[in-house]
Amino acid sequence: MSTKALVINKELIAKYFSDNQNLELVHALIGILSLRPVWSFKELSQILKINQLTLQEWIGRILQMNILSMEIQKSSVKLGPGKVIFAPSDEKLTILEKTYLAYIKGRIQFDLKEMESLFELNEHQVFLFLGNFIAKGFVEVVGVTGNTYSMITKIKIPKKTLESLEPLDIQILGYAMLKEQITFNDLSSELDITLYNVQTVLIDLILSETISVNFIYQKQRFKGSRYSFQVIQTNFPFVELPFHQLNEKERLLVGITSMYPNLKLQELMKLTKLPKHQILDTISKLTATTQYKFKINNENVISLSLPPVLDQQETLTALEENRLFNYRELVGRIQTTPTIKLVDLAKHMNTNIDQIIKALVVLYGNKIINGEFLNGGIFRLTGIQRDNQTMDELLNPDEKKLLGMLIAHQKVSWSMLRLTLNKSNEELNKLIYSFISLGIGKIGVKNKKEIMLIQKIEIPLMTSIDELSGFQKEILGYVSLARNPNFKELSSIYKVDKNSLKDEIYFLIGSGIIVGIISKNQILPTKVRIEPPNASIESKSFLMQKIAEQLLTVKNRNKISIKSIAKSLKEDKNEVLRNLFVLTSEGFIIGTLSGNKLKLTKSLIKYHSKFTCFFCGIEIKRNQEFCKSCGNRVIHCSVCRSVISGEESKLKCPSCNNIAHEEHLIDWLRIKSECPICKVKLKLNQFVKI
Repeated sequence: MSTKALVINKELIAKYFSDNQNLELVHALIGILSLRPVWSFKELSQILKINQLTLQEWIGRILQMNILSMEIQKSSVKLGPGKVIFAPSDEKLTILEKTYLAYIKGRIQFDLKEMESLFELNEHQVFLFLGNFIAKGFVEVVGVTGNTYSMITKIKIPKKTLESLEPLDIQILGYAMLKEQITFNDLSSELDITLYNVQTVLIDLILSETISVNFIYQKQRFKGSRYSFQVIQTNFPFVELPFHQLNEKERLLVGITSMYPNLKLQELMKLTKLPKHQILDTISKLTATTQYKFKINNENVISLSLPPVLDQQETLTALEENRLFNYRELVGRIQTTPTIKLVDLAKHMNTNIDQIIKALVVLYGNKIINGEFLNGGIFRLTGIQRDNQTMDELLNPDEKKLLGMLIAHQKVSWSMLRLTLNKSNEELNKLIYSFISLGIGKIGVKNKKEIMLIQKIEIPLMTSIDELSGFQKEILGYVSLARNPNFKELSSIYKVDKNSLKDEIYFLIGSGIIVGIISKNQILPTKVRIEPPNASIESKSFLMQKIAEQLLTVKNRNKISIKSIAKSLKEDKNEVLRNLFVLTSEGFIIGTLSGNKLKLTKSLIKYHSKFTCFFCGIEIKRNQEFCKSCGNRVIHCSVCRSVISGEESKLKCPSCNNIAHEEHLIDWLRIKSECPICKVKLKLNQFVKI
């Protein structure tokens, strides 16, 4: 007898047992013989339920087949060297037979006693079904130690793909994967799905090697033995699904589970307001089909095998612009109170806990925050990622004023902010915490009544002079010129209340144009960021040009009287001051103002235009009286007194024929509604365009 393994099938056996109607039992006998080296005739006849004479005849025919080496003794048969391998049968199996096979596949090594106990069989019945499995080519014995067997299954069932799985398959498989270990009965009960369906789905997945499982034998003294199983891995590629491509419910469950270290199922239901079956259905599907592998242990604690890979799809600014929820306020609040109750957050933001949780998950999913939920409905912030934007891009005008107040005073009360910014409590809270979320400087909130700049910050220039309003330019000019800038003097010039003036000063400080602080009513600038002018004086109003001419022609620049300038121009002193402030803010002059006296330390006033004769177009100088080419008198604007060139827009008075620059005459008529020379009352449309 060769020791080489032989492959046999039903056809081969039928040749030697053609007159026998019990081929199934013959097959079982051959399989049973390979399970143990020595068998007694008595035990074999009891297993097969045949008499010993029939048994001996069958064994004799098996010897004639020359497939097994056997030594026949008086009352037993001893198996010699050699091995039989059966060709796999295409016979259909019952669900019970598949269950046995699945257990063998998932257990790999088992004791016969556990098979008897688990499946409520006697020893003979176990040998019979194992022998049948061997004979049909469904299993192969690879090792025997006493009563312990090692077997491999060889059943041929097509492996399933993810696409071929039905929704019920995914639900059952996913839930099985959730559990550290579970029984078929428990799975059926918890999912409210029939035991038959549960077994059918999972056993087919196991036997087709679509999934790999490990069966655990549990011997119990009083309740009887049972077995559970755990899914080790799925043998099909899962769907790579980025966090932002999950639907809202999936993101919520993944996000909360990622941020909650000891999350129980009941707590997850409470946080999400979702029923148990929806949660289980959702996380089961994710576990079975995607990279998000959930686990539920025996204490109902839910966790993810690996944290999700997050990808910032929206910045904090983008979230604020595209959604109704105020994400920036939320970030500001958790930044100032890193460990905070969710109920307090909801109360302060006038919303419900559900919205707060969803918003925190959105922020986490976009990598804006990192943190964790703690027992007792508490959230703890562990990190913030800021927008990659400049300070100027982040701050709106109100936030620049708020920043200016902090820099000016270091500490500002809620009441002062409410009064200065003219905001309701709700608007103010939103503004303050939204501002804090930007991470500009180290800022704290004390007792929800005071905001503090904990550490001095330097801010860049965020607003150009050209972007300022006329009023803001005037105030900037005043702060730059005044020897002792204060709100009392400013109020007397503008006849407005202090708060309106402070509002603009705060904006200028918060925009980085003025560097300094405010002490009581004093403005204490350390630096004013004014650049040299980017245009000639001719681009300014005629009154500014007149003031500029006065400044250029004054003899003593160290002591210029504002009253004298106003008197010579026949203008109100405060009007002259306001225009002087604009000239200062736009960089035309640098000096010091003390009361009524101006000390001009530097003038950047320049006339850049090229002047041409109104009549012949030849270039002339600004102070020429007659054109040297054509001899005609040089025409000057009746408003600004500068030369009028031939190509400029101009208007002529129908009464006295004097000519003016169109834009300067428009400015003049807004104030006086008369010709600047003959004083005849006229409207703009009555002047002649030339």
